[in-house]
Amino acid sequence: MSKLLQLLVDFGLLHAVFSHIHSHRDLLSLALTCRGLKEIIIPEFLFSHLRFEATLDTDLNNWGRFDYAYNSLYNVLSGDNTRYAEAIRSFETPSINKGWGDVLQRAEHLHTLALHWSDIIRQHHSYTSAHSKLRYLRIELCSAEDLDIVQDLSNLHGLSLNIHPAYALTPDSPLGKILTNSRGTLKALSLTGVAWRLHPSCSAQTLNEHDFVWPHVYELYLRIINPAETIIPNLALACPSTRFFYLPSNRIEHTVHDIYDACFVSRLESLRGEWTDIKFATDAGATLRRAIVRLGDADSTIPFESYLVPSLESLTLKSERSIRQYPLKQLFAITPKLTFLRLRFFATSFLSFAETFVQWILASVARLPLKYLHISCALFGANIFFAFGDVCTKISDARIEDYAKAFAARASASLPSFRAFSVQWSNGRSDWHRSIDEHGMARFCRVSMADGMADEMWFDWGETKDYIPWNVGAKYE
Repeated sequence: MSKLLQLLVDFGLLHAVFSHIHSHRDLLSLALTCRGLKEIIIPEFLFSHLRFEATLDTDLNNWGRFDYAYNSLYNVLSGDNTRYAEAIRSFETPSINKGWGDVLQRAEHLHTLALHWSDIIRQHHSYTSAHSKLRYLRIELCSAEDLDIVQDLSNLHGLSLNIHPAYALTPDSPLGKILTNSRGTLKALSLTGVAWRLHPSCSAQTLNEHDFVWPHVYELYLRIINPAETIIPNLALACPSTRFFYLPSNRIEHTVHDIYDACFVSRLESLRGEWTDIKFATDAGATLRRAIVRLGDADSTIPFESYLVPSLESLTLKSERSIRQYPLKQLFAITPKLTFLRLRFFATSFLSFAETFVQWILASVARLPLKYLHISCALFGANIFFAFGDVCTKISDARIEDYAKAFAARASASLPSFRAFSVQWSNGRSDWHRSIDEHGMARFCRVSMADGMADEMWFDWGETKDYIPWNVGAKYE
């Protein structure tokens, strides 16, 4: 750094300013302080990742605000100044109107496209078929017919498709061509609703350039259907570099569950599945650092020490009943490196949830070196898990907020390694982040849901290993 620059920049002031930036809102406030910062920060940072989420909110006022923000953004991106569209790197939306096709044409640096419906591809096929810089594509509800339009896509780094109806994956199918064109670049693959009809290679010695092998796929989720019409893939050969593997629930019908062997799972570092899947992997020699476990009604008597390993850094437990029956206090002795813990469970009432949240869970995890804790609760009898936004209970948000504040106060003193936590229930979510106040004291402050979700992804070891900027697989199914 030149001496002239050191003279011109007050680094003490610069450090003080940036120490107060904790969210996109803070960044926007900084950008509005002067024209120079505005011209740099707003296009290059605030427009680099655009994300609109589908909502089931029944409040018409909220829908009005959403439409206003959506239309305002469109007016900016479609205006005379092309800098805003050119700054877009990632675009996630449940739906877009016809005018957005021109915006996508302007977004020449776009590399990530996440859509809810595949009909958007059909409406804007001229963009999606010609865009050579697209590296990540996710479609939550994909029609098999729409894959014809994008069959020439190549060099993808990430692909996530939930295809309906059942799709026959053959070498000559559009999806087969996409996978073939991305053999040398694909790092993350998530496929739901496919009948696998790609013949596996016999051995590593006989592999050639025409075999269906993806040597760089690090993160993999497969829901293979129609067992009678499927060829079981040899995953150890087809995806030799896979370290993150997600299995669909055993409750999903018409699904092939036995798609892995000991050779494949022995290499894994992250696994989502039932207790039996975790046990099979650890017995095969896998050094798991991350586990996402679905707990069934019969799993309450399973001892943690028989299934969990000391190498775990991230653990998610998803229970269909109360979490109190599980010996969480044993985690300190079994998983001494655990820094991320996500608990999802059911409760019989709000009071039951509040008691579990404030008292029992805090006492159970006090000895762990946790940096992040996520607690999710749904009431028995609710039709849809709150993660999908359905307002299905009458829980008092204000009372839960009070319990969250009490938890934050106690956690500040009893959990020195703690950096952030979140509480989610049927009506909402409350996120908290540890920061330094103006008196130099560390305390937890309430942050926005967007920033809280960013914390959750950041502290979950598995989410940032290769910085794959989207969620592979239905991790919360």
